[in-house]
Amino acid sequence: MISFFKKNKVFSILFFLTCISFLSGIFFHAMLDQSSREVVQNNIINILKNPSFSFGSTFLNYTLFGFILWILGISVIGILILCFLFLLKVFILSFEFCSFFHYLKIKNIIFLLLYFLPDILFLVICFILVYYSIRFSLYLIQFLFFHKNLSFPVIMKRYSKILLVFFIFSFILSAISTLISSLLDYFLL
Repeated sequence: MISFFKKNKVFSILFFLTCISFLSGIFFHAMLDQSSREVVQNNIINILKNPSFSFGSTFLNYTLFGFILWILGISVIGILILCFLFLLKVFILSFEFCSFFHYLKIKNIIFLLLYFLPDILFLVICFILVYYSIRFSLYLIQFLFFHKNLSFPVIMKRYSKILLVFFIFSFILSAISTLISSLLDYFLL
């Protein structure tokens, strides 16, 4: 496992930044003052009382975010924006998870895991997409600026297949998210 991280520097750096972003979300939640925690708690109560999950909106959110990441991977300067968007999504998820955990306590850990399962799986898929987007951007830099002899059409075809796989997983995760939210709504009522 360690040899994999040493050989694959892009993966290692992205994994490290993802962990830092996740821990930052936890740390940020821990640093909130009491009035901010009350605001977060009120928002959680509103979310739980009025869930707004639908297959269409979830699928649209997932695919739009993934498509933006994919498009940014095509541009040379998109690497920074791409990483920022992904790491912000990780930060938000960890902050949201900690907020829910703080409000619902340990007795509802199964609820929390089920509630956040689709988002966690979505971030795993986004991690893979971001990894390949960064690699594609690096290939593009080598091709354009260093005139490396790369089979660019083959690389672009592979990159397009990654987007298709992402859309398929987004569809599946949207269905799972809608199913889980319906089940949780049923058990919470």
